[in-house]
Amino acid sequence: MEKLVAAYGRIGLALPRLSRYGEAFPDDYQFQHLLAYLYTDIIEFHSRAFKWIQKPAQEWRKKSLEEAKSRERRWESDQRQDVLRWLEVGDSKSYQEDKLELLRSPSHCSEGTGQWLTKSPRIRSWLQFGRGHSVLWLHGKPGSGKSVLCAQLIYFLRSDPSRNCLFFFCDFHTKSYAVTAQVLRSLCAQMIDLAPELVPFMYDECFIKRRTPSLKYLKTVVPDLMTAFSDVRVIVDGIDEIDYSQHKELIKI
Repeated sequence: MEKLVAAYGRIGLALPRLSRYGEAFPDDYQFQHLLAYLYTDIIEFHSRAFKWIQKPAQEWRKKSLEEAKSRERRWESDQRQDVLRWLEVGDSKSYQEDKLELLRSPSHCSEGTGQWLTKSPRIRSWLQFGRGHSVLWLHGKPGSGKSVLCAQLIYFLRSDPSRNCLFFFCDFHTKSYAVTAQVLRSLCAQMIDLAPELVPFMYDECFIKRRTPSLKYLKTVVPDLMTAFSDVRVIVDGIDEIDYSQHKELIKI
């Protein structure tokens, strides 16, 4: 770069003299022809110098853009982790996914299990976009296979990219006195995974407005987050295993 600047300096000093010589010998064809060659060489030098300078600039802009995108991804990832810690979901998400996989395994259901589900009029009504019954309650004795059927429904909904499914399996791991809050926290975490654009909103709620993930607040924010989806279905399994007083709490939401 220093050599290039020095070369431009020498060209700058020579140009006034060349201009004066050109004015002094306007009728000398050979001299004017020589000047034309000199000016052509200067233009060619400038063209090559510009390309040489432009290349590092383009690389710098590209590198800067990549670094900015990388910082933005890290910031979004950090925000997401902060929100999940604030929700106190811990290992709940991985546990729920593991439970879903287990219920779909050959040890829990044979091939073809639950294929009748999506043909049932009541379930078809519940699955309709924007219509049908908002609440569907599957009754059955303990151990009759309701959890397996729920898993089948979840997989059916997940197979359609235009639909969104949130779920929670209640079992002996679930604290019966706080099950509603646990379910709502898990639903919040799942919605953040499905729609990452919700993270800034939740981050603002957590750390700017300093909300606490209380049951009262969760009852308000979960419906708000659901408005980000054109279609969403919520499946909660094992409600019969929790205190009856919390059944209505979940259904109201």
